[in-house]
Amino acid sequence: MQKTKTKTTARGSLQMGERTVALADALTTSLTKPANENSERLLERAGMAGIDAYVLVSSEPVTDEDLAQAAAFVEQNYGVSYPQERWGLLFMMITDAGWTKEQLYQRTIWLLKTKPWKDWTIADWFNVPCRVYSYGWALHKRNEGYRWKDFDQYRLPDGTIGYKLKDGIELPFPRA
Repeated sequence: MQKTKTKTTARGSLQMGERTVALADALTTSLTKPANENSERLLERAGMAGIDAYVLVSSEPVTDEDLAQAAAFVEQNYGVSYPQERWGLLFMMITDAGWTKEQLYQRTIWLLKTKPWKDWTIADWFNVPCRVYSYGWALHKRNEGYRWKDFDQYRLPDGTIGYKLKDGIELPFPRA
């Protein structure tokens, strides 16, 4: 018999198995921006893997009202009322990851635009393919035959220039 544990979040308490809580904690810790790190250091450390662009977005912390609004948008879009346990686990992971209002907004819009079926998973919210890369990555791609016009360049919040291949997805940063 698996022991249960109560996890307290901005959305209230959630009963889950201990292994589920440990997994949720590990996932959200790996998806947050380390404190006191600038964009340039994060990009260089990430190397060829790049980093999730939305981790670099700064705005106010997400609130219960923001989470409720995102849930309403998703349920209205798909015409489905999802179980509260599903929202509870998602919201726990979002708040534990320290998402901001802008991150939640961008990911909700991305989900609504790219997931045509109502059967989304929590992983869909965290696997947004909007990555930015360092200048070293861009040079490596140039050596593979890409031209500078094949890249989008963005000025990240600390002034660092981030690169990505043009794919039609606009990031919430000014163009460089």
